[in-house]
Amino acid sequence: MAALQIQNVEQLRKAEELKNSLEVELRDPLLDDAEKSKLQTKVNRLSAAIQEYKDITKPVDPVPKSEKTAIVLQEAAPPEKDPRPDLTEDAHLWADLLQMALDKDKQAGRVYGEVDTLCGVLNSFRCAGTRLRAGKSIWVLKPDIDPSGRGAWESQAEYDDFKVRYLQQWGDVIPELLKQLTRKHPLPIGE
Repeated sequence: MAALQIQNVEQLRKAEELKNSLEVELRDPLLDDAEKSKLQTKVNRLSAAIQEYKDITKPVDPVPKSEKTAIVLQEAAPPEKDPRPDLTEDAHLWADLLQMALDKDKQAGRVYGEVDTLCGVLNSFRCAGTRLRAGKSIWVLKPDIDPSGRGAWESQAEYDDFKVRYLQQWGDVIPELLKQLTRKHPLPIGE
């Protein structure tokens, strides 16, 4: 059997979507062992191809080990909890947005830690220093930019790259969540 090979970000996105849908299908109690075995083989092949692509394209990590420890401790918190308590200005908004995202994941059968989840992606963006700011009519995601990389995105280009790679797949869900958030927390008057 020929190995799967992912060659670009679009193929990666499609492979991850397929893997996620197959993992959901695997939980079907009506599947017999032969069908489960075939599905598990497909999931394993996709996982290997995804990991191989990520390993090949993984950038060199310039963060010193001492700073990584702090990041790991932040990521250990439940996914629906704001991982950046130091960013107090919009913490209440993030608490609600992450909880709404977790609820969406549960409705869709996505389990945090087992598959890529909307809550996990938003949690990661918050870890990297993304803020909720007042837009024209709804709350919007905006990066904090700090070229030193301390607790914020290093550049707009870095944020835009991650936005395409990770947020784009949720393009139909995130705007709806931001609208719900705006209904719950109206924009400040005069913004």
